[in-house]
Amino acid sequence: MNDVPRKVLPRLDESLLTHVLPFAALDDRQIRGILDQATSRRYDAGVAVFHEGMPAERFYMLLDGYVRVTRMSATGDQVTLNAEFIALYERLMSELSDDEAVYFADAVHPEYQTKPAFGWVKTGSNPAVKTTAGRGRVNIHGALNLETFDAPFVEPDTVDGASATQLLAKIEARNPDKRVIHVIWDNAAYHKGPDVRAFLARPECRIHLIQLPPYCPHLNPIERLWAVMHQHVTYNRHYPTRKQFADAILAFFRETVPRIHPQW
Repeated sequence: MNDVPRKVLPRLDESLLTHVLPFAALDDRQIRGILDQATSRRYDAGVAVFHEGMPAERFYMLLDGYVRVTRMSATGDQVTLNAEFIALYERLMSELSDDEAVYFADAVHPEYQTKPAFGWVKTGSNPAVKTTAGRGRVNIHGALNLETFDAPFVEPDTVDGASATQLLAKIEARNPDKRVIHVIWDNAAYHKGPDVRAFLARPECRIHLIQLPPYCPHLNPIERLWAVMHQHVTYNRHYPTRKQFADAILAFFRETVPRIHPQW
């Protein structure tokens, strides 16, 4: 397999990391210092980016596209983690008992910015959407049950271990009749840090965590809920104030989702 990247791309812009944890807490000068040490590369399909067992000398950030992650099995075969997870999930659902539930969880950070999108317009017209004058975002740490479409969420100032445990506690509270609640989410540090470990260590804890494979957001169905949220709230819409924007985001999860989910 060819390991040589096709092309080294131009200097990276600070906006790439401004809203990405854990870089969001840094100022532009600090982010610039990090990016000045980074290299952006485009890889052809089938090219290996890194190999299992390599020293952890680099931090990789995927800017566009997908990465297929594989590992070597005990028999020396190459196993695709996507397929392995799908098989695990199908087995889990086929064996699920009445006193168990499954939720997919993740965080989303809608930005207070006008988002022009597609739409029907009259031929020859010149439609326009006002732009926002400020910056900011709303943090949502949420979960989704595909069987009942229950969608609990918390709206923290910062998405971290504390918000993760708040979400898990809300999921438990909404399922008093469930003996085990399986929560499937990604490998973000705050999803497996000390706050979450302490929550799971409680004798009465009913949460069982399952980690998604690395670089596989397409395996998390809650990503579709985020997309529907943007369609209903942010696309081609202008909010004069950040509060109005935040209220619209929260109203979608509190009111719109329970009302229209049977149509999805």
